Amino acid sequence: MKRILLAVAVAFGLSSCAVYDAYFMAKFDPNEYQYITRIRTHAELGNSVCDNAVEAQEQAKYLWMTAREFKNYAEDLPHNEKTIPLTESLNTLTEEFYKRYQSGDKVSSYYCKAKFTAINESSINIQKVIGAKPR
Repeated sequence: MKRILLAVAVAFGLSSCAVYDAYFMAKFDPNEYQYITRIRTHAELGNSVCDNAVEAQEQAKYLWMTAREFKNYAEDLPHNEKTIPLTESLNTLTEEFYKRYQSGDKVSSYYCKAKFTAINESSINIQKVIGAKPR
């Protein structure tokens, strides 16, 4: 009898944890996933424009604006604590890149490619985090 009661208590405890997680975890948000996919795609394609300063500057501006929009969208979603720091760091990374082009200094092709690569790698990691949320 004690074993049955213990088994019922354990089963209830485990199922209540699952219910708690399901209720309080941020759900998969297709808008977040779309933002990060768009940023990743533009970062992947950005390496090919690094030899053209005007196009590279436009890509840097687009990435920064989209990353800012992504950060602003994600920061007020309930129970989204794991995603918010990721969006903030991505926003910082893209903003630094954009400001470098705004400074008026010549931006080397090597720096441009390195930044696009860093943004792309960060986007891949964020995409994995967002994609792992429950659907």
